[in-house]
Amino acid sequence: MNKKLSLLAVTIAAVSTLSFSSCSSAKETITFFNWGEYIGEDTLNEFEKETGIRVDMQTFNDNQNMLSKLENTNYDVVCPSDYAIEELYSKGKLEKLDKSKFVNYSESRLIPQFKANMAALANDTNKPFPILDYAIPYTWGETGILYDSSKISEATLEEKGWDIFLDPSYKVALYSESRDVYSMALTALGYDFVNPTSQQIQEADAWLRRMNLSKVAFVTDEINTEMADHKYDVVFIYSGQAFFCMQNETGNRSDLKFYIPDSVKDTVRTNIFTDALVITKNSQHKEAAYKFLDFMCRKDIATANMDYIGYVTPFSDVMDILTGSSNNAEDKESPYYGDFEDIADQYNLVPDSLDHFYRYNSELKETLENYFTRLRASA
Repeated sequence: MNKKLSLLAVTIAAVSTLSFSSCSSAKETITFFNWGEYIGEDTLNEFEKETGIRVDMQTFNDNQNMLSKLENTNYDVVCPSDYAIEELYSKGKLEKLDKSKFVNYSESRLIPQFKANMAALANDTNKPFPILDYAIPYTWGETGILYDSSKISEATLEEKGWDIFLDPSYKVALYSESRDVYSMALTALGYDFVNPTSQQIQEADAWLRRMNLSKVAFVTDEINTEMADHKYDVVFIYSGQAFFCMQNETGNRSDLKFYIPDSVKDTVRTNIFTDALVITKNSQHKEAAYKFLDFMCRKDIATANMDYIGYVTPFSDVMDILTGSSNNAEDKESPYYGDFEDIADQYNLVPDSLDHFYRYNSELKETLENYFTRLRASA
């Protein structure tokens, strides 16, 4: 292409871009505060194409960062975790959802036991939290053990449970978050991590210090690549990250497995969590926000998003597509049908009634962060 034609092409492209930007700026726009890389690549463009509503998505990397930003910045839709949703709810910052506005979303689509666990929050006699009145589940999961089955057998895990992390012969990594680490220790001792006593927290700290801390790795998102490369033998991790590692194992291996030990003393089995979509009380575009939430729940869109990010879907019908277990002819036409079939027995998580959500408790959070700081310092 000669320089004149090249310049003409650039000029046309620039004019087109300016025209598009002008058109776009005239469209209604909603702001969406989301975790990074937590949505399919084409989802927002598809929503704009179908509705004419633009979505300006900004990202956060943890719930505390998100909560701080909401103190002085307005967003229409946010995707917090359950205990952060409870904090926003307690401060009157969330819109109570008018479910008559939804076409695609229905609580009947939710995985039954997961729905029951969420409903239990509303029925808590000490501190009721009607989360399903204010939030639509986007993903969910549980904390557990990702392990290299070529080095550790399931029989060994069944025997040792959470105490597998105390065995100095294994390379160990823990997800570096105070509440998660101490909740695991409390669970290992048969204590409920929702409202632990001071004595129970001290015992949990002592349990953690039985590890060879100088050789324990405290990790965050880097575990996604490190464990896919089999850097550790056993990791305490979120299920979504575990499934990502399992789907991306290097060396054509399929040795990584996910395991949740049985409850100790029938108190609590593990932490169950959800990241969910909420509309803020101060949203200036609530009707558009409702349309976006409903769009995100549409079966084909929800399937595409979960296939992309690898986390567990809250919807039974989407689960059937991703695991290849649907007998519906239309479902079998989905480009994502059976994508998680090879890990279906683990991806299709079955929550237990003893799986507990974290609760909004600023005092407990501060206590555990102080313990965790001292624990890390002694490593």
